[in-house]
Amino acid sequence: MRMLPPPGEGRLLALVLFAIAMIAGYFLLVHWWFVAPHAEMAGEISQLKEQEATFRAAIASRQQIEERLREVSAFESGSPSFLPEADFDSAAAALFSRLKALVAEKAEVVERCQVASHNPKRTSIADELYERVTISVHLRCDIDDFGEVLHALESSKPLLFVDELNIHRQQEGRRAGRTFPARPQTGVEPGAYRLDIRFDLYGYLRRPGPGAGRST
Repeated sequence: MRMLPPPGEGRLLALVLFAIAMIAGYFLLVHWWFVAPHAEMAGEISQLKEQEATFRAAIASRQQIEERLREVSAFESGSPSFLPEADFDSAAAALFSRLKALVAEKAEVVERCQVASHNPKRTSIADELYERVTISVHLRCDIDDFGEVLHALESSKPLLFVDELNIHRQQEGRRAGRTFPARPQTGVEPGAYRLDIRFDLYGYLRRPGPGAGRST
């Protein structure tokens, strides 16, 4: 004996089955063949538009970047802050000559402020944009004269820097057969004491250093 649903329920069941069939047909025949590809294409178009906006912004800022690069180049070529020499060796020699002349100029008594020794010192600082030129200096000098020399070095052009500064008081005895001249204004006893001073003196060449090619 067949069990048939009541007439009202049969119509409802037919409508439900029809709706299920329509939904299944939509996904099988419409969504996967038309809607999904269009949605994927719309996403790709959105990404392309974002990339286009990025490229347009980069092109628009290119002129500003080029102008800034020209300003930096002009500053480097015209700035008196850099050592004028072309290479390390000539710059180190000129740096010592500049120091020696400055010591002779500032010393009240030349014999009491002199460069005992100097040596070029090649250094490589990883993050420095320009090539550093360093000389290690050993100086014997009265304190007042050294103060004048130090001030002149650190306020000069090209820019010079003093590092690794070590100062010791040097007791001097009278040497047989030799007389040290007294300072004319202070009356310091000849041969009393001087400072024994060691430091690094350095400046920069207008040449790229170790950090110039590193990206930020």
